[in-house]
Amino acid sequence: MKDKGLIGFYGEWWPGIAGKIHSYGLTWTLFEQIKRIRSSLYPNTAATDVQNSIMGCLASATTVCIMIPMDTVKTFSLAAYNPIRPNNNYNPIKHQSIKISKTILSRSRSCRSSSCGAYTMEP
Repeated sequence: MKDKGLIGFYGEWWPGIAGKIHSYGLTWTLFEQIKRIRSSLYPNTAATDVQNSIMGCLASATTVCIMIPMDTVKTFSLAAYNPIRPNNNYNPIKHQSIKISKTILSRSRSCRSSSCGAYTMEP
């Protein structure tokens, strides 16, 4: 702030906002959809604070399940980019997406064959 003043102070907000806005938008969209579903099931009653909290938790948890794999792919893609020696045969987005999919599938299979507590998946 000493060198650039207020422009320097607020100039650093844009990358942070641009990196987070898509997940916030998804969270609010999911929250509104969950509220609509709740309203269709109970049309004449308003949601309580506890119900709103639960709906918000569901929306946030769903957003995390969607955004973490996407952010992982993005991070690996940026880390794999090498402008000095580009590898035209390597597609980091495709590679990391396949890797994440295989990991999720292998973990879900292992949960079916062993006891995973609350995360046990029935076939």
